[in-house]
Amino acid sequence: MPCKLGLTAASRKILRRGSPKPLKNFALDALRREQNWQHKETQITTEQERWLTQENESTNEGNFADSTLRLIFVCIHPQLAIEAQLALALRIVCGLSPAEIAAAFLTREAAISKRLVRARQQIRELRLPLPCRIKVS
Repeated sequence: MPCKLGLTAASRKILRRGSPKPLKNFALDALRREQNWQHKETQITTEQERWLTQENESTNEGNFADSTLRLIFVCIHPQLAIEAQLALALRIVCGLSPAEIAAAFLTREAAISKRLVRARQQIRELRLPLPCRIKVS
């Protein structure tokens, strides 16, 4: 594959500029780039794995993940309107203010606040269990 890339690059340059350096140099450059990329790719992969294991160790594995997951499922309950689901998720899970949510929805802050209050009332009526006490509005 690298040889093919090198020869392809060489043929394009020959057509544009005329005969350049020997063609084997283009193939060698492509081969070096490929090896360099493979080396960097393994470094990136090991760094990602190290980062993920550190993240898992630093969080309280079961409690944090379970409560966050429960919270997300409450926010996206199918009996809530889609706009309410999005507003709740942005407010509770992402921590955005009603003003920031209103800017994202291109609407007034008062409308978003009312939407959040109605969604919270609907959650109470549906008796959906929240993982902890959360202020929505």
